[in-house]
Amino acid sequence: MRWIRTFFFAAWAAVVVSLGLSACPAQAGEPSALREGPIGGPGPAQALSGEMRRQALASYRQRAAADNDLLSWLGPPPPEWSDEAFMAGMFALLTVKIEDDVAQYFGRGGKKRLDDWPSLFTCKPPDQFGPTPDAEAVAAYLAGPELPGRVVRSLTMEPEAAARFLTGPDLPAGGKEAWLGLVAAAKKGNWQARERIYLKMMQDPAVIFRDNSADLLLHYRLLQLMEWLRAHRIGGLYMHLDTLFRGDRPPPPEADGAMILLVFAALHGGYDAMEQLGRMVYGRNDLPERPTIGQEMRDCARRMMPALFSRPRSVPARP
Repeated sequence: MRWIRTFFFAAWAAVVVSLGLSACPAQAGEPSALREGPIGGPGPAQALSGEMRRQALASYRQRAAADNDLLSWLGPPPPEWSDEAFMAGMFALLTVKIEDDVAQYFGRGGKKRLDDWPSLFTCKPPDQFGPTPDAEAVAAYLAGPELPGRVVRSLTMEPEAAARFLTGPDLPAGGKEAWLGLVAAAKKGNWQARERIYLKMMQDPAVIFRDNSADLLLHYRLLQLMEWLRAHRIGGLYMHLDTLFRGDRPPPPEADGAMILLVFAALHGGYDAMEQLGRMVYGRNDLPERPTIGQEMRDCARRMMPALFSRPRSVPARP
């Protein structure tokens, strides 16, 4: 599936541009575009230097040793961390690992199984994709008012500091309780809560990659959470990457290959992806089953996760 390898290397370049990161040095055999150095302006690696870099590392070491932030359930952070390590981890995740997931699922021998994806869809409730303890906390978060992007900063604070931070006129009534309830559900293993935390972190990338460029622990926890979502094949991760990779460009009607991540997400519990993919394929007439499967996907998403569609929501930023 050479076309998948080409797709994912192009996708990495799109992520670099959309998030304002710095490209990692290319390995042997990778497209030369990845060897051209920084793309899309300064990322975390260039933003920190000298005294700021030393202060950022000192802060990271102290908090990593304490390991008592709201995301400590993900596992202890390493004693040392850097922007270079973050970028290397992102590069490996978004190219080799995600590519391998998709290639294995759809078969490395060709595109035939991808072309047949409508036959792979079965409507399932959330608990058939993973554990859902405290599901009511996820529903409450989804049904509640939109929270400001700054709430993600609380994720690398210890609980008491986080509770104090989650106040202010920009936080709607009940917002702190909804956010901390979501985090508590995630700690208990609720896969949808973890998915929603990731999507909130990436809703406005500037919160992490610009406003908190010196927060190395936040960068590590983001990568750690993405690794967990990938290890458990959680649809929201792949749907968001599809958003970053394709932006607002709709795929041509005949090119399911351009929708490969969205299709993968919809087949792995991504109810947002089911709604989006369902709308995209409903009007297509190239195969007779497409309008039917499109409506089935939309009905499934709304039946299984009504809170997800109870009000207009912001989505992770597009390029």
